[in-house]
Amino acid sequence: MNHTNIVPFFTSSVFALALVTSTTAGCTYAKISGRGSVPLVLNQLPGQVRVVKHIEASKLTVFDYTGTFDASELLADYIASNNGDAVQNVSISVGSSVGTFFINLFTLGLANAKEFKIQADIVKTNPKTD
Repeated sequence: MNHTNIVPFFTSSVFALALVTSTTAGCTYAKISGRGSVPLVLNQLPGQVRVVKHIEASKLTVFDYTGTFDASELLADYIASNNGDAVQNVSISVGSSVGTFFINLFTLGLANAKEFKIQADIVKTNPKTD
């Protein structure tokens, strides 16, 4: 067996695997919902509000083939600890990172790893009563 033929074969195999994994990991479809009792608003609420806290949260999902994410599930602890009445300026993204890329690479894409990120402002809707 000639060892000089193994290195190019191995290199091309790893490159092909990385290409397939990055291609399939880049296709992300998601259904995002908010089912909590606190309103989630993509822009600003009408009237006067006081921003209690700006938050950034993320969640790594693996082996989840549904593509559904509940924003209120990720925000529930933040809302409860800050006594917010609503959440405004909500920005949601679902995608890949370096970590999810390597998880998908090592599992040949079976892990279907994705990162769900959310940025928002927790607000009080009646700032004069606080």
